[in-house]
Amino acid sequence: MEDQLIREIRTIKDRLASKYNYDLRAMYSDIAQKQRSSNRKIVNLSSKNREPTRQRVGWGARNEPQ
Repeated sequence: MEDQLIREIRTIKDRLASKYNYDLRAMYSDIAQKQRSSNRKIVNLSSKNREPTRQRVGWGARNEPQ
């Protein structure tokens, strides 16, 4: 059974995708161009731009939270 929220999200997704003829590259290009011309500061949180950490994070050897 599909609820109203899921139906609405799928409708919006389809409308956006059809605007770009279902071409992800075209969609990305347009969004990237709008982002560049927005004069807003762009924050990149990808891990490749971060300094490596020596702190141990995540799960331990026994899969228990640390």
